[in-house]
Amino acid sequence: MEDGRMETILSQEGTQQGDAAGPFLFCLGLQPALVKLQEEFPDDFVGAFMDDIDGGLDETRITVLGCPLGGASFVQSSLEKITTDHQPLLEAIVTFAQMGLQGSGLLLRYCASPRLEYWLRLLPPDPDVSLAAAERHDAAIITAFRRMFRFPGDFTDSVSAQVQLPIRLGGFGLISRTTIARAAFLSSIGVTASDVFARFRGAPWMPYGGLAALLDLPWLQAAVPALTAVSEVVGPSFSLPSLQDLVSRPQVRLKQRLTDQLHKFRFNELFNSVPPDGRARARLLSCQGPLSSGWLSAIPSSDSKALNNFQYRHAVAGCLGISLPRTTVPQRCICDGEVDKFGDHFYICHTGHVPSNVEVPLHSLGITPPDDNANNQRMDIYCVIDGSDYLLDVTIAHPCRPDNSPIPFHRTVNRRSAQLPGGKTAQLAEKDKIDKYGPTARAAGFRFVPLAAETFGRWGEKTMDFLKMLAKRKPRPTSIPTEEDTAFRESIINH
Repeated sequence: MEDGRMETILSQEGTQQGDAAGPFLFCLGLQPALVKLQEEFPDDFVGAFMDDIDGGLDETRITVLGCPLGGASFVQSSLEKITTDHQPLLEAIVTFAQMGLQGSGLLLRYCASPRLEYWLRLLPPDPDVSLAAAERHDAAIITAFRRMFRFPGDFTDSVSAQVQLPIRLGGFGLISRTTIARAAFLSSIGVTASDVFARFRGAPWMPYGGLAALLDLPWLQAAVPALTAVSEVVGPSFSLPSLQDLVSRPQVRLKQRLTDQLHKFRFNELFNSVPPDGRARARLLSCQGPLSSGWLSAIPSSDSKALNNFQYRHAVAGCLGISLPRTTVPQRCICDGEVDKFGDHFYICHTGHVPSNVEVPLHSLGITPPDDNANNQRMDIYCVIDGSDYLLDVTIAHPCRPDNSPIPFHRTVNRRSAQLPGGKTAQLAEKDKIDKYGPTARAAGFRFVPLAAETFGRWGEKTMDFLKMLAKRKPRPTSIPTEEDTAFRESIINH
């Protein structure tokens, strides 16, 4: 009771089911509570039909499951608070970068960057409200990225654009929420509208007129400008569902399909903004090859998967086309050659003496080396797969040369590497290895595979074929659903 006393009411007491006076007696018992509630909120209307109580809520200021609904000013102020509340996490990630830049990069990409996604899926993409919040969020993520890496000089728009691309397109994976905000909202409509219509088609609160009337609801009409805006970007080559399609049938993986198209558009924008036949295009194509930037997703759980801050910082700078800081990189090589601002000289100079980790003498396998060169006497890896003997030789090729180089061959390399679809440098490196070792290896009964990669991470075609062959041999873990494993193999192994 209100005064703290306890009183027991037995189930045998009171009206029984089917008693015509039951509803009347229930309302009599509820009346004092309704009167008291009305007295506490005199400016609001409290109405009830038996146990169905309506408090007359202010529909301009409602928060449902953390999402603000109502007037634009209320939603705007709520989103401002949400983005402000994200700042402590960004500060913690920036601070942690001093101890582990690789781990901080993962936290920024997978924990901080997606935090606004939930609200973008629920709120219409209004330029002054949700899209403005997405712009603030993107700016905060880029600022945290810059503070983490402390790159010198200006942070150009082209660098920001690449950072916001997915890893598979050569970016750092800090996806621009401004870019995908409309796709997020449309995908939310795509997975809910058809379900609402199918489940509650005959419900009394559904609008009369069936599907046509449902399309007039404000939350569905909000999808119309989003569809128009996305259509202008992805173009006629992509089959964009209509508003009727969103309601009539579920749109499976709509967000993935839309964001794929939007990101390809952003990549093409960036690619076309840099000079043709130049170093920048060659770098971009090398970074966005199949599995090229997989190292960015590596979890530093062991020494074999970890890069120290110096290594990680310089690797990211190279992929983004950021000049290396002169305080950490010498201006002249030990060969007395001048080092360019991107460090291309280090990749092509023959005084580096970079050793291989695993080498097998060719003579021990009964193979005659192609010549007396000390570098041609060993094979990096020997293995047996399904009863076949394999020889694997690693080669790393650099697809870029300084744009201002006076050497004609350097301009040829850039022009060749800048042509779509890319990967020409790795392809030529594979051909060179096959020409050198292939005939003698086959004559001795071995299968020879050149493991070629470009310095920005792009794999050669032969290397990709070999990796796919290994991946397909591995049985599917029973803990992974078949449909998820199929999607993984389609997007990664068969990429």
